[in-house]
Amino acid sequence: MNKYRTQYYDFGDLAIPNELMKCEEVLNDFGKWNSYKSIDQIIELYNVKRYIDSGIRLQKWTDEIYSVYQERAKTILGVIGRFFSTVELSEYAGLYKETDVLYKEIFWDIFAETKQYKKFDDASFEKMVFETGAPLRCILGQKETVARFGAVIRKYILEDVRNTEFLVSSFLEKREKPKQNYFLPKELTDSDKEILVQKYIDLPQPNMNYLELIAQEDNPDKLRLSDRTKFNAYKRLEKMRSEFLTSHRAIETTMGVSFRPMDGTGEIRYDISEPLKPLIEYDTVWLENNLDYATILQNFYWFEVVDLKSRCNLVSNESDLGIFDTVFGLHGRKEYATGQSFEIKNSFALLQIRGYYEFLKRHGVELESVYQWFFEVYLKEEFGIDGYVYDETSSNAKFGERNKLIVSKIDHVLKQFSLYCADLRIDREYLEFSSQQTNFSTVPSLVENKYAYCNDVKLKNEMYYLFSSQSMLTYLERLGKGYDSLFEMISKEKVYYKDFNEIQQTRIEYLLQRGAIIKCADGIILINKERLEILIQIYKKDFLCIAYENTESEPLNTLISQKELRFEKTLFSVPEQKYFNYLLNKAEFSNGLDLRNKYAHSTNSLDERTQYQDYLRLLLVMAIIIIKINEEFILKSKHEQHEKGGPV
Repeated sequence: MNKYRTQYYDFGDLAIPNELMKCEEVLNDFGKWNSYKSIDQIIELYNVKRYIDSGIRLQKWTDEIYSVYQERAKTILGVIGRFFSTVELSEYAGLYKETDVLYKEIFWDIFAETKQYKKFDDASFEKMVFETGAPLRCILGQKETVARFGAVIRKYILEDVRNTEFLVSSFLEKREKPKQNYFLPKELTDSDKEILVQKYIDLPQPNMNYLELIAQEDNPDKLRLSDRTKFNAYKRLEKMRSEFLTSHRAIETTMGVSFRPMDGTGEIRYDISEPLKPLIEYDTVWLENNLDYATILQNFYWFEVVDLKSRCNLVSNESDLGIFDTVFGLHGRKEYATGQSFEIKNSFALLQIRGYYEFLKRHGVELESVYQWFFEVYLKEEFGIDGYVYDETSSNAKFGERNKLIVSKIDHVLKQFSLYCADLRIDREYLEFSSQQTNFSTVPSLVENKYAYCNDVKLKNEMYYLFSSQSMLTYLERLGKGYDSLFEMISKEKVYYKDFNEIQQTRIEYLLQRGAIIKCADGIILINKERLEILIQIYKKDFLCIAYENTESEPLNTLISQKELRFEKTLFSVPEQKYFNYLLNKAEFSNGLDLRNKYAHSTNSLDERTQYQDYLRLLLVMAIIIIKINEEFILKSKHEQHEKGGPV
């Protein structure tokens, strides 16, 4: 008998048309189904039934033919049942071993759906499952089978310490696509899992990726681990990394920030003559001539901590994540995405703040004194905001003590701003009465509809086709080379509609309909620049600052009218909220640095260099908060001027 090797794929897979043609051959073999002797043929029938039941069909199938195929598909479970009725209990393991490797998981789907498990008792099922050596994913995907043979499956799981990798991957790892549901037997206790994981940690060579997930992740429902076990995984991971770096030659990369005398113009010099040793140089002559507090704060724009629209540049954006960041390695289900781009820009930011902090100290300026001036003097003199308090820190305080104070100040200044947003004044008595901790996501804004976010899958697809390196529109055969995005290709090449193949043209038509691109009379494809200016910001930054946009822009108003954007009135954008949560706590992200909680509860490192590094991070956080609050009052003032009809 022919084996057509029909595979079942989820809707939307490009392989489906080819698989449906195989289904057609199987369906036309209807008269021979009851004589099928191979388990692979039986599984093929099962796959055919799944396609027909899903409603997916070839365009060439007429309604009459499709109706015939539907009737034939209704008989498939009967054919499968008759096949298994001739199989003895002792033959199931051999039958599984005969199954094509691509069909082994489906074997267990059929085993469950046709209730073959009812033939077995614990002893016969244990004999069968241990003889097959079936992967856990095949067995744990079957709810009824797991419920019926829980004690046997518990024993099967605990038999092999490497099963830890499956449990960790299934219940602690982040997946872009929804994962299959796996069911653990109720007989498998938390203590069983803990012992199994600890045995894995103690293996001669556990996988470091799984150790990292064990150390940082948690899943209270499926894989609850004690702090001791997580700590053991962390220490083992540290040891293995140290041994790896000692025994393997690594490529050394360094980055530098230099503060030195130059020509006094304030020019920033970038030295990338050695790609693995980039250097940024700042002019101390200019800095020495600009030690007033306002300019000191303004210099955080100079350091590119924020952009000209006051958006924090240090956050992790989805568009910054490369294929190596997303595809390779394991990522925890609650992990903050720290790709290569994120690590580089945050490392540079730490070097910048360290160099600037030490430069200011040499010139008798405490950066926190500048912060205090902003809240207590500048806001009052510039905007008439009275009552803001920023507690002074002794210049003699050690960094551990400074950190404890500044994490409380972060909460304090945000509470004061929230009160001002609510009452247009800072009610000190109410502030002292309220004990609720500030959440970065709930700090309000003085600006209506401050941030806009993508709110529609059509807009998301449009940006993906335009800007993603993973889109199928980045390569043209005529050009003989690929680009990082369709946008880059069109910007650098003369591209014609006819250059794209049939599948690509469906995406091009989509972009034409959306107004993202324009097709000229001669077939040349151009970018709609006005729409691009909006989309590229949303794609690169994950949001749009409406206050800086032309509110009469047709593309912007179209997105708003079609409800493809959603608006929020918050001090921080969502990427900024996530970044602060990553730095300051672990409520949202399992790999968070947890600086606020560590210093608030005295569980911080006692190492002075680590405390200094933490202090620099916290100074950066406060600088960003100051920039965001200053922006609020500037935008509020401009809006009030506009309402009065005066110059903005």
